[in-house]
Parts: sequence; structure tokens; C-alpha cells
Amino acid sequence: MLERLVLIVDDEEICLTIMSEMVKKVGLPVVLARDGLEAVQTFERHGAEICCILMDLQMPRMNGIDAFRHIRECNEKMPVIITSGYLTPQNLELLEPLNPAGYLNKPVSYQDLLDCLKRITAG
Repeated sequence: MLERLVLIVDDEEICLTIMSEMVKKVGLPVVLARDGLEAVQTFERHGAEICCILMDLQMPRMNGIDAFRHIRECNEKMPVIITSGYLTPQNLELLEPLNPAGYLNKPVSYQDLLDCLKRITAG
């Protein structure tokens, strides 16, 4: 049986570390990406093992919205949770057709993350 990995995508090391520890505390293994391009590459390698993605929006090389679009081309049902400290109306408009599984405002609380992951991984 394949592991149910959570792909965490963020260019800030502290955010990767904190979210990684919170997800591990829930009992799910993680794989990390430090920008959108690395997220797409990681998804292409591990897509069958990934159960959901936590994705920041503002990152170097490729932003979260563009990475989300690439992932949607590969898997239209992959749950992607947007993690951001700053969601603009323009970003929300661009994200809407991609159908995010949820939004978590940074700093992400453990309870909000737990609730979101439970809802997604229950299926």
C-alpha cells in the first residue's frame, strides 16, 4: 500500500518546519518543496503517494497559482489547501476555477490544520 504523503510547499524555511511538524503530529508523512517549480517536480515524482498539498502562493521561480495549475493538469481532484498570510481578491479570483480544498491563513493554527486534514483524508 502506498503512503499517504502530504506535500508542503513554502519558500520560508520556518513555515516548512512548523507545518511539517504539525502534519507529522497528525500522523501523516510529509514531503517538502521550497517553491512552485519544485512542487510540480515533486508531484510528478510522487503524485500517486500524495493525499493532499499545502501550498503557499508567493514563492520564487514559480508562484503557487501557477504550480496549482500544473498540478490540476495532472490530477484534477488532488486536494490543494492554500496557505497564505495575504490573499488578495485577485488571487481568490484566479484560484476559484482551480477549486482549492480550503484556505488556511498564516500563521496556520494546529487546530485549523487538523480540521482541514481530517476533512480531506477522511475520504
